[in-house]
Amino acid sequence: RLASLAAQARTVGLVLVRRGGYAVGVAREGRLTASKAGSPNARRANAAEALAATAAEQAGLIFAGTQPEYVVTGGDRTLADLVAGQRAFSRWAGLPRLRPLDVPDPKAAVLARAARDACSVLVRITLP
Repeated sequence: RLASLAAQARTVGLVLVRRGGYAVGVAREGRLTASKAGSPNARRANAAEALAATAAEQAGLIFAGTQPEYVVTGGDRTLADLVAGQRAFSRWAGLPRLRPLDVPDPKAAVLARAARDACSVLVRITLP
């Protein structure tokens, strides 16, 4: 049963965000099918909110062409929660979230690695 569950293809929406930027994408079987990465345009008092709004907008555009079954966040958890709370992201905020990923600054290569990690299965064996 575990092998059959692990072998199932799943579509995952990825939202990676840190103060330095964001990367969003959709992955299927560990490969990105659509993605966008960017960085904040301006430094201002509400930079975190502006970054979250931009990331949410871009995620909405990327996710709209597909139907992610799960959402995986990575990077700064507070910022990821801000993205999830944005109106532009509301359609996907209720999807099941898989374990968050620890990622460095969100760039295209980091997003590609996150796609592989998000679609992999973590098996932990505990011996008595």
